Amino acid sequence: MSRVVGIDVTPRHVRAALLRVAYRKTLLEDLREVERSDFESLAQAISACTQGLGEGPAGTAPGGGGRMDAVGVVLEGRRVFVHHLAIPATARKQLDELLPFEIEAQVPVDIDELVFDYEIAPQEANDATLEVLTVAARVEHVQERIALVREALGREPDRVGCGSIELSQLATLFPDLARPGPLAIVDLGEEITDVCVLESGRVVATRSLSLGTNGFPNAAEQLVAQLRQSFGSYALLSGREVTEACLVGAGASVEGVQAFLGDRLSLPFELLPKSTLEGVTPAHERLLPRFARALGAAQHAARGKGINLRQGALAFQRGYGFLKEKAPVLLGLGAAVLISFVFASWAETRALAQEREILTQRLEAESQAVFGSPTSDPAEVEALLHQAMQQRADDPMPHFGGLAVAVAVSEAVSPDIVHDIEELDFQKGKLTLRGIVNSTDEAQRISKALEDHRCIEGANISKITQVVNSDREKYVLEATVSCPEDAGEKKKAQK
Repeated sequence: MSRVVGIDVTPRHVRAALLRVAYRKTLLEDLREVERSDFESLAQAISACTQGLGEGPAGTAPGGGGRMDAVGVVLEGRRVFVHHLAIPATARKQLDELLPFEIEAQVPVDIDELVFDYEIAPQEANDATLEVLTVAARVEHVQERIALVREALGREPDRVGCGSIELSQLATLFPDLARPGPLAIVDLGEEITDVCVLESGRVVATRSLSLGTNGFPNAAEQLVAQLRQSFGSYALLSGREVTEACLVGAGASVEGVQAFLGDRLSLPFELLPKSTLEGVTPAHERLLPRFARALGAAQHAARGKGINLRQGALAFQRGYGFLKEKAPVLLGLGAAVLISFVFASWAETRALAQEREILTQRLEAESQAVFGSPTSDPAEVEALLHQAMQQRADDPMPHFGGLAVAVAVSEAVSPDIVHDIEELDFQKGKLTLRGIVNSTDEAQRISKALEDHRCIEGANISKITQVVNSDREKYVLEATVSCPEDAGEKKKAQK
């Protein structure tokens, strides 16, 4: 099973969630939180939070907590630019070239200073426009977050997500959040509140508010006003009102805040519904809302799907360390393949040997029946066959028989000649033809045509007479019938 870590950095805390992921199975192994003020640097706080992760409070694994197959980290929502763009459907194949210009027109930063990623909303076949969610951040901010994780863990994060967008990953762990909605996930933190509006688990609106529970109770009404403004803005743009909300984050555990927000916004605010996570203890159950963004980052790294700000020159590349870490698994797989190959080769060799033995026995039986002596040598059998072919009796049937002679005569008579046959005699290679034609010239033409045939030689008209009481003429033609093949057979017989 893969060990995946999600890291959430807030102004006061560092939170980490460890998931073990297998085929159609996700296990919650550990949740950790540390105060940033207890450490000299943020990197030390992250290292301490992940150290011994999954090994209990007394874990003594080196910084990074042992093996981590994937790491996801969150970039605060207030440091990113999120936009929903409408692009003509005909430009779908040119999105990578078109979006930089669209994003640059929306943000007060040069596009060369940004890194971005995007998602295309599902569309119907006849939709004329594409709804594209774009998320951009300054390159330096993403580089800082990557360098921070590398300093703390000794490895870079696989994926860098946006704080408010990562909340959408919860819909894959808590299926009830993927209902049609619109449903708002409100991450109420100490200083920042992230809002992510979902429809069927898909992000349709986000916002980060610079207010949290630290300003309560004085700032509570201001937070309500900004949440109402966010929900109203979404309703105005989409024509659909938010009908329910899910409260997560550190503020979800503040007494009375759930009822307060629900009453002032006239929305039912609920906590996280039942999850598909395995291994969730009662202690974990109470902490899940607080670790919502860390869980979203871990699920993002596990799935490999979602908005990822590691794009272009910042794209994650696995180095030699990854291969070294996976060496035992690769060696095991290689050994299994080698053993399978050796076994398959042995089985094939054995099958071929058995088949050879059967064929050898058949060859001995056939050679005994045909030649009178058994042999298992194919070359010897081939020599015996060749010898038998040379000694075989001549075929008594001629290559050119009586029917062939009749056909040759028919072909020799051209369509303009009226020809009657009185007698056609073919015996022992001698042809005698008695026919009636209109003129001597026609008889000569027939003789000439027969002479040109490859199997007829010496065609000659021996006699021409006048038909009694008629102006037609009777002729007698004699010829020798002998094909070249017959001559070859005779030469072979003489030898």
